[in-house]
Amino acid sequence: MKNKKQYEFIIKTLQDLLQKTVTQYDWCLEQNKKVMSTETDNHYLRWKVDYLEKKIRDHLPEVALYEKDDEEFNRIKKDSESEHAN
Repeated sequence: MKNKKQYEFIIKTLQDLLQKTVTQYDWCLEQNKKVMSTETDNHYLRWKVDYLEKKIRDHLPEVALYEKDDEEFNRIKKDSESEHAN
């Protein structure tokens, strides 16, 4: 009788552990899907930005797309900062 109760307890404990493991595995799969989806979205967004930059540069090569590309902007910004410092 005692052995039967022990076996039942062991079986119940193993079932609980298995259920917890399956639940954690399902959670892990869902999180992995979210990560992969985000990576895919980021890849396509980067591709779109690169494509648009290329098209803009093809049609308007003299236009600065970013602050770092615009030397005039940086010069004006430096002059402005030096005026505020005085």
